[in-house]
Amino acid sequence: MTKIYKLSLEQKSGLLTPLQSDTIFGQFCWQLKRTLGEDKLASFLELYENNQPVFTLSDGLYEYNGEVLFPKPRLLFKEDINLISKKDKIKSFLINKEIKSINYIHVLALNHFLNNRQQEFRNSFSNQKSTKIPESFTDLRISVQIDRATFTSVDSKLFSYNPAYLKKNKKEDKIEYAVLVKSLNEIAFSDF
Repeated sequence: MTKIYKLSLEQKSGLLTPLQSDTIFGQFCWQLKRTLGEDKLASFLELYENNQPVFTLSDGLYEYNGEVLFPKPRLLFKEDINLISKKDKIKSFLINKEIKSINYIHVLALNHFLNNRQQEFRNSFSNQKSTKIPESFTDLRISVQIDRATFTSVDSKLFSYNPAYLKKNKKEDKIEYAVLVKSLNEIAFSDF
């Protein structure tokens, strides 16, 4: 039986790229090698090579006040406009406008979408506020290039970058990253 675990990550510094599952998996492998050794990493990767994966990872998702948010699907259901009254068309237009303003959805809305329950999917937006949470902001950073041979700074080699940080809407808000880990082999999962 497969289980899904949630890994919550509190941001301590800015991110230069989004948290993608392949990057997170690579970092896990490096940490596995550092803590348990190269032999344990080799046996772990061998399971994947033999089509016996231990787990799969999601991309970094947002966790807002303890609830995981998923990106809103871009494909929305089409309605047959010939079958509804003018009043229903206006109501449908307003709901679609509200849906457009929302970037992330809750797990219940996602389940409605995945199970092709159009009306329940559309109704789930009536309870959700149209905020575009979570927002992020960037910070301009300027650094100097380091010569790897001499470990000194290189003259006239400045570069800039913009790490992204999650922004709280209110002081009591708690915004983190969440990674969903689906265990495919519970015995091997407990070994690593």
